[in-house]
Amino acid sequence: MAVDDAGSTWKKRKKRSGAESTSKTRDVESARSAAAEVKNEVEEENSEEEGDFGTVVRINTDVLDCSICHEPFRPPIYECQNGHAVCSPCRLSHSGKCLVCSPPIDLIRCLALERVVKSVQISCINARYGCDTNLSYSDRETHHKICNYTPCTCPVSACAFKGSSISLSDHFQSHHENSAVKFMYGYCCRVAWSQIESPFLVLLGPDRRLFLLLNNNDTTRGSFLSMICISPRNEESNFEYELSVGAKTTLKLKASVESTTEWKGVYPTNTILFVPNGFCSSNRVSVKVSTKKCKPH
Repeated sequence: MAVDDAGSTWKKRKKRSGAESTSKTRDVESARSAAAEVKNEVEEENSEEEGDFGTVVRINTDVLDCSICHEPFRPPIYECQNGHAVCSPCRLSHSGKCLVCSPPIDLIRCLALERVVKSVQISCINARYGCDTNLSYSDRETHHKICNYTPCTCPVSACAFKGSSISLSDHFQSHHENSAVKFMYGYCCRVAWSQIESPFLVLLGPDRRLFLLLNNNDTTRGSFLSMICISPRNEESNFEYELSVGAKTTLKLKASVESTTEWKGVYPTNTILFVPNGFCSSNRVSVKVSTKKCKPH
């Protein structure tokens, strides 16, 4: 009786193992079939007109990411005989072996998936804010870092506006124009405000670009002054500013304007001008500000 029970248990385990193996095989075949279908659809679109994507293809973008590092695939792409695909850096860091399989097996080039990755194009994540760039899936992160349409938020308290730097300028002109100090590039203007009244002043350039003169105040020590521009980060080297405080004894700072798309209460700029409380009168700090455009590097 014990022998029969053992035999029955062994048969059940064998059946379960066979079912799991069949399931894994079906999963791999299904993944390959999906990749082939996407490849065929993309090729059909390309055959209609070079560079013209007339049909929308929906695809789970997970299949376009490496299963190890989860970064977007870039050719060369490798796979094992069981269909597990990895990117080139992960292949090199793991001695050319598949980590999903046990034991690890060798990897070979996956030319079909490479063609799919090269063919798939997506819209920029900032399309709703005006960017009409179509880019390859593998280049999305690179483009997003330099996209001029990265949304900027309005710095005015309780205002929820969010849009491109151009639309932000239009919004500010329409709704908050009286909240800003206007200035001309290359000319000096004097501004003064309470050390504890507001953490920043909005400066509006002649091209309607928004700058924030920041005052990170320490009531026991003084003010930490700096300037930022509300714009995509790739524009941060286009402007220089100079701050000057005091008459007989003068404190000065000259630096490049850093950029941010959102004011979050405190911005850790790389350069600051420290103004001790002794330079302030009636808790007000008076600053000469000059901003100028620089030639792109």
